[in-house]
Order: sequence, then C-alpha cells, then structure tokens
Amino acid sequence: MIGQSGRFQVLDRAIASEGSKIVFLIRLAPIFPFTYVNYAFGLTAVRFIPYAVATLIGIIPGTFAFTYLGYAAAGATTGGSSTRSIIQIGGAVAALIVTLFVARVATTAIRRAGVSQVSGG
Repeated sequence: MIGQSGRFQVLDRAIASEGSKIVFLIRLAPIFPFTYVNYAFGLTAVRFIPYAVATLIGIIPGTFAFTYLGYAAAGATTGGSSTRSIIQIGGAVAALIVTLFVARVATTAIRRAGVSQVSGG
C-alpha cells in the first residue's frame, strides 16, 4: 500500500540514489523524530550498513551538544565559581547555536535532495 504512494516513491528514489547522505543529514537535524524516521527508512531501498554508519556518525554532534547543555545547566544551578558558570553557560549557548546551524544546513540539503516533497512541502 505504501509503495503505491507518490510521496513514498519520491522518497524511495532519493534514498536509492543518496541513501547514506540523506540518512546522515536527517540524523544531523534534530527536528526529525527517530521512531518515524527509522520506520520510513526501513521501508526504503537504503541498505543496512550504510544506514547504520550514517546514523552513528550523524547523531554524534547532537548527542555531544545536548549532553553538554545538560552538563552546563546542572553546573550553573549548583553554584560554584562565577567564572566556571560563565564558561559553562557560554559553552551551552555555543553548543545550541551550532546544533541549530547544523540542523538548518541539514534541512536545506534534504530539501534540495527532493525529500521535502514527502512531507507535503
């Protein structure tokens, strides 16, 4: 039933030609929910090893940024030296900015690849 969908066919063609790149870019953009994306990729022609490698590499920046944001927030709330708090808050802001920038670049690249047509855009 899904194979008959025009939107799915557009996605499957994009994945077939640029599978690893699309997976990597989607993993960089934290706006895509993992559960739905995992299911969608399972329905496409992307092969398992390229999918797994692109996922592993693609989630590293976001994992680092979100972990650091949590660390900085915990450090800022527990007190301590003001210099340390300023550095942690600055680092957290930088991590957030980098995450948003990477998400924007990834989303733009995904749209250029034609995948945005799948979501109706």
